[in-house]
Amino acid sequence: WWGAEGDGPAVIADTVGRRLAAAYLRANLPRVCARFGGDPGRVALLGFSRGAIAGGWVGRSDDATAALFRAFVLHSWHDGMSNPICPPDPGQVRLRRALGRPSFLSCGDRDGGRAATEEADRQLRALTAALHEALTAGQQDSLRVVVTLSQTAAGEALAELLRFFPSTVELPPLRHHIEDMQELVPLFLAKLGQQGRLTCSPEAMQLLLRSNWPGNTEQLWQVMRRVVQHRRSGSIRPNDLPPECWTVSRRLLSPLESMERDAIVQSLLDYEGNKVKAAESLGMSRATIYRKIHEYGIVTPTS
Repeated sequence: WWGAEGDGPAVIADTVGRRLAAAYLRANLPRVCARFGGDPGRVALLGFSRGAIAGGWVGRSDDATAALFRAFVLHSWHDGMSNPICPPDPGQVRLRRALGRPSFLSCGDRDGGRAATEEADRQLRALTAALHEALTAGQQDSLRVVVTLSQTAAGEALAELLRFFPSTVELPPLRHHIEDMQELVPLFLAKLGQQGRLTCSPEAMQLLLRSNWPGNTEQLWQVMRRVVQHRRSGSIRPNDLPPECWTVSRRLLSPLESMERDAIVQSLLDYEGNKVKAAESLGMSRATIYRKIHEYGIVTPTS
């Protein structure tokens, strides 16, 4: 569903498969809505990673199929595929099919290098072409488009795209305005339905202020969601915070490193900061746990 690369029989078979899948959607979506009481006018197409690729490759493969959906939410598009928007339809044609209805389209992380840069430029040019086509058709009043980019994005393709936007706002990372934590935590707790019932203790707030928050406010939101699952009222204590809040690491950890860090933090919490007992429980030497604590920037709990 996310397209074949190159030329020849593989592409032909892939194109046939895409058309068959789109035809299946058109035939069965109304039937499923009728069978289970759904409103066919309120169907959204959602996909993550390869599901996002399938959503674009099939769900927006032609005008009739795209018209089935009121909204598109296709997140982390690439997933390592070098050619996720494939012939026969150019990228701007697919983007045009999403315009005029709520859409969230994002590209996932890719390996660096020249190939990634060329792919990013191609995506930017496809969006630019789609916006130009929409404006030429007089659709500017119905368009509400927001583009988010990292600071590393640059070049001629980006400059061409930004000419379509009346303003640009640079949002610094949370660690550069950490004082906002004092307002964000109560705000998030209120949004999670805990306003007035749950507050953050000074000790827990101190841990939050010391963290570097590589995931910015989204990471803080997820932390608060996890906290309220087991703490419904009273005051958030340091032990209520997940292991990631007990570190001041300046880099994103791999999944394996995150699991190791979490195990060390939990063991330190269980033994009230006693590194010797924590190391023994984990089957580590004292030298290893000291090295890991330093490597992950773990704030050692105190009894």
